[in-house]
Amino acid sequence: MRNKKYFLIIISAAILIKIALFLFAFLQAPQSKFMPDSSEYLKTAEMITSKGVFATTDATGTLKHELNRTPGYPVFLAILHGFLRVPLNGVILIQVLLTVLTAFITYKTAVLIDPELAFLSAGIVLYSIIVSIYSQMILTETLFLFLMTLFMFNFIRYLKNGQVSALVMSSLMLVLATYVRPGSYFLGFGIILFIILTNTADNVKRSILHSIIFLAVVYALLGIWQIRNYMVFGDPAFSSIFQEDPYKVGLFKSYLRNTDPFTQKMGPVSYYINVTMRCVLSILTKPGTFKNFNCHAFTVFGKVLGYPLMIFWMTGFLWGTIKIKADKYYKFLLLVIVYFVSGSIISEMWLVGERYRVPIVPYIAIISAYGWLQLAPLIKAGTQHAMPLVFGVDQLGKNIKRLLLTICLIFFIFIVGFFVWAQDEYVVPILMYHSVSSANTNPDNILFRHPDVRTQLNVVSPKLFDRQMDFLEDNGYHVIPLEDFIEGNNARKKFPHNTVVITFDDGYMDNYTNAFPILKKYHFPATIFLISDYVGKKPNLLNWEQVKEMGRYGISFGSHTRHHAYLPEMSQEQMKDEIIGSKRIIEKNLGRPVYYFAYPTGGFNEQIKAIIALAGYKAAFTTNRGYDRFDIDPYELNRIHINNWDNEISLKGKLSGYYNLLRKSKPSH
Repeated sequence: MRNKKYFLIIISAAILIKIALFLFAFLQAPQSKFMPDSSEYLKTAEMITSKGVFATTDATGTLKHELNRTPGYPVFLAILHGFLRVPLNGVILIQVLLTVLTAFITYKTAVLIDPELAFLSAGIVLYSIIVSIYSQMILTETLFLFLMTLFMFNFIRYLKNGQVSALVMSSLMLVLATYVRPGSYFLGFGIILFIILTNTADNVKRSILHSIIFLAVVYALLGIWQIRNYMVFGDPAFSSIFQEDPYKVGLFKSYLRNTDPFTQKMGPVSYYINVTMRCVLSILTKPGTFKNFNCHAFTVFGKVLGYPLMIFWMTGFLWGTIKIKADKYYKFLLLVIVYFVSGSIISEMWLVGERYRVPIVPYIAIISAYGWLQLAPLIKAGTQHAMPLVFGVDQLGKNIKRLLLTICLIFFIFIVGFFVWAQDEYVVPILMYHSVSSANTNPDNILFRHPDVRTQLNVVSPKLFDRQMDFLEDNGYHVIPLEDFIEGNNARKKFPHNTVVITFDDGYMDNYTNAFPILKKYHFPATIFLISDYVGKKPNLLNWEQVKEMGRYGISFGSHTRHHAYLPEMSQEQMKDEIIGSKRIIEKNLGRPVYYFAYPTGGFNEQIKAIIALAGYKAAFTTNRGYDRFDIDPYELNRIHINNWDNEISLKGKLSGYYNLLRKSKPSH
């Protein structure tokens, strides 16, 4: 009774946290529910609702039948959002409730194995950050997780009671899960082998019969979709994902196409060990991040809470894995975990991350709870005995030494996991220059009251600028056009870690006389943000002929308002005049659209961002104002200020891609 009371309290607290997260996303971060794949799922669901076909349409309105995706999640969306008219936020709320049901099913599964595991197993699932994060998105993860948990529950029932009905039910759940995400397609073969090996000692005929039943149900039902694909495309593949060449993307033969700077000098054996371990850590040790919510407080909260939780369940999981002997329940759970982790690495390699852990969270949770059940008496005994026992020869001392080794291993995994996480938080550095001139000869800047301040902060000498560009070329940095960065960033593309973007603010004359020849020398693209009403009208700023000439050599141009105005202090009409007016003037003179904007002095607010978006800009750039360190919001993209103080060491730090994580932020206005 007491345990039930605690369980209800834990469930209630978890539900309140999940609802609070849902309400925040609904009110403050509506964009958080959408990822690049979301629109494709919604389009397919709309076609199922309106035309009853699993397809999308191209630009001409012609039907394009789907081979890449499986129909499970689009059908789920079509039923809820299409036929039942549940709004997308309602779909998200249903997904949140599914995560609570997942925890309850995990609880019931653990009860079948050992009732003492149930409470902790459910708690680990309930408070999993990645489960909560992906339940807030229009993605397959939550539905796939729910169905894989039902598969786990029914297969454990089968292992416990040997009932064919439970076996058939587990096979049906695996089929449904595979229709949602095809990654579980080959799991059935592993389960068949597991059934044979588990039951052979008791009854050979029974094990073979049960294997045939499982095989027939799973692959007969999956075969229906393969027949459909053969009839439509002439291809019997279950999904076009299986047509991808693992030698081009995955782990196989990756040594021959290796571009990873950390392993390029390693031999094949060392390389594959290194890469495999890093990918395993990437899947298992990343706690998840709330950065898609575009809220610095949530991001910090996720890190502060996520790593202790990860260390907790990982400690139990490792100890539980060590203590697994002949127990068929835990071996089954471990089989599924190994299948998903190894399969993800083999097929995706560097693309793996915490997202690939979502469907196996309940499996990990039960083994982790089992590990803690084994650790509890050791910890209790360790606190009641003198330290010499730790180093003694009795069994307790041996067990405690194992515990200490496990804790050391957890600490090691945490440290390595942190660096793996940091690699994933890489943000392409966008360098921000102003004037490229000699501080002693350049005229005073009209935009700054004190020339000495401008000299220190906004000037790079031509000699130093040349050295910095030479540094980029010698060290293999890939300088890309701003437009390429925006398109890739909006698609959440992972750029190589040596990618750089170069920008200039204000449009100084020396951008043409000093910087432009150096950029041409190294064939580097760049973008200059112009103060439209000052072009050709101030002696130390560019004129339109110079702007047009640079435009013919890969230099692009954006807006920096009409008069370098500090926008947060202006009325709405004045803001519109500065933002829209500048765009029109530059477009008129250059004869091409202007899509990018830089905030003067970095000042902006939500009203300004809305005006910029409505004006037709694709992106806007600040410096260190705002708190979006991960460049999620295209109208709050951070840049890194380069000045005459930047030597090779500081420049390398700013080019690392992690500078945003350490920078000191200011309020947006």
